[in-house]
Amino acid sequence: MAVSDDRKYTSTYVYELLEKAKGKTLGEVDSSGQFIRTIDNKKITGIAGDVIEQSVFGYNRDSKQECDIEIDGVLTELKTTGVRIPKSKLKQAKGKTGDAYNLYLSAKEGISITGVTFEPTIQTDFFTSHFWEKAQRLLIVFYEYQSYTIVPASAYAEFPIIDYCYNSFSTEEQAMLRNDWEIVRNYLQEIYNLYPNSNERLHHLEGFTHKLRPNLLLIELVPGFKKKATGSYQKPRYRLKRTFVDYIVRGHFEKNRIDKVLILERDKEIIGTVLAKEVSKGIKAAISEVVRTADLIRYSAEEGLRSVGEIVEGGSFEAASKRKVAMVRKEPMGLVLAIAPFNYPVNLSASKIAPALIGGNVVLFKPPTQGAISGLLLVKAFHEAGIPAGVINTVTGKGSEIGDYLIAHPLVDFINFTGSTPVGKRIGELAGMRPILLELGGKDGAIVSDDADLEKAAKDIVSGAFSYSGQRCTAIKRVLVMENIADKLAELIKAEVEKLTVGNPFDNADITPLIDNRAADFIEGLIEDAQEKGAKALTQIKREKNLLWPVLFDHVTLDMRIAWEEPFGPVLPLIRIKSLDEAIEICNGSEYGLQTSVFTKNIVQAFDIAGKLEVGTVQINNKTQRGPDNFPFLGIKGSGVGVQGIKYSIESMTKIKSIVIDL
Repeated sequence: MAVSDDRKYTSTYVYELLEKAKGKTLGEVDSSGQFIRTIDNKKITGIAGDVIEQSVFGYNRDSKQECDIEIDGVLTELKTTGVRIPKSKLKQAKGKTGDAYNLYLSAKEGISITGVTFEPTIQTDFFTSHFWEKAQRLLIVFYEYQSYTIVPASAYAEFPIIDYCYNSFSTEEQAMLRNDWEIVRNYLQEIYNLYPNSNERLHHLEGFTHKLRPNLLLIELVPGFKKKATGSYQKPRYRLKRTFVDYIVRGHFEKNRIDKVLILERDKEIIGTVLAKEVSKGIKAAISEVVRTADLIRYSAEEGLRSVGEIVEGGSFEAASKRKVAMVRKEPMGLVLAIAPFNYPVNLSASKIAPALIGGNVVLFKPPTQGAISGLLLVKAFHEAGIPAGVINTVTGKGSEIGDYLIAHPLVDFINFTGSTPVGKRIGELAGMRPILLELGGKDGAIVSDDADLEKAAKDIVSGAFSYSGQRCTAIKRVLVMENIADKLAELIKAEVEKLTVGNPFDNADITPLIDNRAADFIEGLIEDAQEKGAKALTQIKREKNLLWPVLFDHVTLDMRIAWEEPFGPVLPLIRIKSLDEAIEICNGSEYGLQTSVFTKNIVQAFDIAGKLEVGTVQINNKTQRGPDNFPFLGIKGSGVGVQGIKYSIESMTKIKSIVIDL
C-alpha cells in the first residue's frame, strides 16, 4: 500500500504542524472551512477528523482504504479522538491546569480502524490483513470534548486540541488483537462455508456482532450487522474498544506520573476483561480484583516504611550482658519463588510479589496455567512502574511439568505457594531446609447456634459458599446447624440460593463455568455419592459442560464424601448437629484448618467456640473470607504453613541478622 506524494511527511514537519495546532481550538485551526458546512447541516459526523486532515495536514478527505499518511517512509493511520474528564474525577481535576489537569483525561469513545472484510478467504493472516495494516502504526490527535451530552457539529469549533501521540502495540497487545481478529475471521469463514448463497450468508450473519462481543478483548464491531429498510445491510467496522483507547490515553498523559501503582487502576478494565475470560470470573468481580490489587501494592509500600530493624540491649541476664548491644537487621531472603493459583491470578500473585520486593528480594514468578495472561499483565505493570529488569522474572508452563524443577532449584531461597494441599505437601518434601509459605485448601465450616440471627446467617452463608462459584479456599463448604432450627435455616438458605443467577461472567452471573471439566467431574462425583447415601437435594441438579448450577444438600451425614472433601465448586452440604460440641468435634476432625464461621448472638459463647476450633481464623457472625489484606491470614494442618497478610508476608520473606557489640 502506498500513499500519494502530498501525504508523505517527515517526522520533524509533523511535529511542527501539531505543535502549532496544540492549544488552539478546532475552530481556530479550521483554515479549510469545515465548520461552514455546519450552518446547513448540524449533524455532520467526523468533523474533528476533517479539520485535522484538511486544515492541519492539508489533504482532502477521501474514501480510499489505504493508510492516511506516510511519516519518514512509515505508513501511518491518522486518527482524531475526543477525551474528557470523567464526571467522577471532576472534583479532583478542579483548579488544575496543564499536565496536572491532563492526568485525569479519559477517552470519550473507541477508535474506528477499518471496515470488516466479508470475504474471509482473502483474510488468511492477521499480519497481512487490512486491519493490521491500518492499526499497526497510529498517530492519534486528542481534542477535549467539553460536554457530557451530544452536541451539534458546530459546537466542536470550541473544543481545544490537547496533544498527540504515536501508538504502536506491544507484543502482548498484538497477540490479543490478533486473537480478536481471528475470532471474527473464523466466524465469517464458518458462515461462508455453510451457506454458499450470498443472501443466506447475510441472513445468518445478522446479529453476529452481538454474538461475538463477549469473546473479544480489545476490539468491537460497530455498528451491529443488520438489515436496513432499503434491504441492504449495514456493515460493521473494527473499532478499538473505548476501554482500550482509555488505556492508551492514560498511558500517554500519565507517562510522568509518580504514583505508578495507578497503572493498575488505569488498566483495570483491560486486565479485568482478560481475567474474566481466562478464569470465568464475573466481570465486576474481576475488575474489583485489579483495583484491590492496586490497594494491596500501595499498602505494601507503606508497610515497608515501617519494617525496620531494632536495637536490643543485653539486659541483666548476667553482669557482662549489660554491656552488650545487638543491632537486629532485616535482610532479604534472596530469590523468592512465587507460585500463584488460578482463582485470583492478579491479587494472589501481587500478594506474593509486592511483599517480596518490599523485603528487598528478587522474584521468580510462576503464574497459574489458567490465568497466566492476567498474571503477566500484572508483571507488565510492575515493569512499567519502573521495576528494573531482572528483579521480577517469569516462568510459564504447567506446574506438573516444571514445578519440581523450580522448587528444587538450588538458587531458590524461599518458596511462596498457593494451591492444593497435595501439591503443598510435595513442596514441603522438596524444599528441605529452605523456608516456605504455603496457602492450601480448606473445608471451612459455618457453625449455626440456635440463638443466631438466621436471616443474616443464611445471606452470609450463601455469599460465602457460592461467590465465584465456590472456587475459593475460604469458601464455606459445610454448614453445621443445630437440629431444632435446621428446617428454618435450610428454608432460608434455599431461598437465597434460588436468587443466584447462572451463566456468562460478562453478564455478571453469580455462578459461572468452573475452571475446567475435570473440576466439574469431581464435584459431580461428590453429588452422586451424597445422593446415593441419602442426602436430600433442595435445589435442582443440573450441568452443562463445566457449568454447574448451585446445589444445596440437607441431611448430609458424616459417611458422605461431601462432608469431608473440598469441592471447590457450587455445592453446599447441611449437617444437622445435636450440640455445639459436636460441631466443634466435626470441624476439628477435618484434615484442613483454615477458617470457620460461628453464628450466635452470645458473644461469650462465640469466643468459647473460637478458642476450641483448630483453624487459623474464626469469623464471628460473618462468612469465611480472606482479608482485609493487612490482617493475618493463615491455615494450620493441611491448610498451610506460615502467616500471610501484608506485614506478615514481608516479615516471612525477610531474615534476621543480629550484630552484637560489646561496649
